[in-house]
Amino acid sequence: MGRVIGTIGVATVGLTLPVLPKRSLPTLDATDKTEVIAALSFWQSLRSTLRNRPFLILCSSTILVQTAYAMLLSNLPYFVALILQEPEAAVGRYQSLVVMVMLAAAPVWNRLSRYGSDRQVLKVSLLGLALATSFLTVVGWPSSVPIALQAAICFGFLGPFLGGYFILVYAMMGTVVEQDAIVRGQRREAFHYSIFSFSAGMGLSFSTLIIPPIFSYYGYTLEHPAGVRVVFLVAAVLVVLGAVVFQGYRLGDVPIQG
Repeated sequence: MGRVIGTIGVATVGLTLPVLPKRSLPTLDATDKTEVIAALSFWQSLRSTLRNRPFLILCSSTILVQTAYAMLLSNLPYFVALILQEPEAAVGRYQSLVVMVMLAAAPVWNRLSRYGSDRQVLKVSLLGLALATSFLTVVGWPSSVPIALQAAICFGFLGPFLGGYFILVYAMMGTVVEQDAIVRGQRREAFHYSIFSFSAGMGLSFSTLIIPPIFSYYGYTLEHPAGVRVVFLVAAVLVVLGAVVFQGYRLGDVPIQG
């Protein structure tokens, strides 16, 4: 599988190289008296970005939360097969439930952001996401409630907070970019979003390093499925750590009343 995925990855990335456009700076007319700000080089932009405290906090928090999110996705098939003891086709059903609840809750988060800053509302989504993820660790223990219903309730509770996070974190990236443009006198959206996307991708890489030791130590079989529950618990802890890191974010925005 590694060879196949690696080959496809190299091929698809390689296909983008021939079609990358060549950049040409516009020429200014000699009569144009507009002040031109010299473009920053790559290393100058990188140094400037690494000095941007709100951006670094947002990226650091994102790495933790995206790691937890990747762990959720990777653990879901094991959860369905070992804890719920349902066929693999049920994975798509639970994922669809999360997506539908995310979409249904999107207007609520947009409404909340009108009465409170994105910074405050994002904290709510992170704490709710951590709580919902921790609930998955105990699915199946209350024997009086059907286990499938327990799982559906937990995923239904998780969906709104997960959707709120994805909505708000990108909105806050827009605020960071705007602030940087004001301070530096240049717009550098591409640079900021590329590093931000790289931070999100790091979460997937870290999740592949965290899950195997947990499975090896606690087990991931029908006889010993504790590792599946522990993965959810660790993911919840990572989200809490992401919220703690985010506490240092001080770039606020003004709520819109009415």
